Amino acid sequence: MSPRMLLLYTSRAVLFAAGAAVLCAAGRVWFLRSRKTGWSRRDTLLLLLVFFLAALLEITVIRGGPDWDVLRTGAAVRQVILVPFRSAYELYRDGLWYFCVEVLGNTAAFIPFGVLLPLCFPRFGRIRRILAASAGLSLCIELAQYALATGMADVDDLLLNTLGGLAGFGLVRLTRKVRRKRETSV
Repeated sequence: MSPRMLLLYTSRAVLFAAGAAVLCAAGRVWFLRSRKTGWSRRDTLLLLLVFFLAALLEITVIRGGPDWDVLRTGAAVRQVILVPFRSAYELYRDGLWYFCVEVLGNTAAFIPFGVLLPLCFPRFGRIRRILAASAGLSLCIELAQYALATGMADVDDLLLNTLGGLAGFGLVRLTRKVRRKRETSV
């Protein structure tokens, strides 16, 4: 993917996610007004999570939508790659740029998920739950890409997305540890 296409995908995803976040925020404000309560930190985090998930959906699954004619006729090119790091190796042979976009992009794409999920829902404060949630979300994306023929289902994506979710969770844990250390030293 060229830098121009990357910018196009990103800008489209931001617009789509902003729309979803605005709708969600409007609904939440309406709900809070009926209960006469104020906006909380958790509301902001939930809104960020909605924004992230909407952007992720646009980038990975929607991509301008499936070609319905191709799906209806059954001529869709669907590809499943189950050999770990096969597609990453092929991209590496094609050039460093494509390899970096694939590996770093798939990993970085799930870092916000690993950060926001435990902050929004404390029950996801354990590594195995983040592992399961990240892998589960990535699997859903891969299945949707296959079903809608908007991308190829690749085990590399599943592994790298899960790694990104774990990295985000690691950032949350590290931040909490540093914060606790500062509080005890003061």
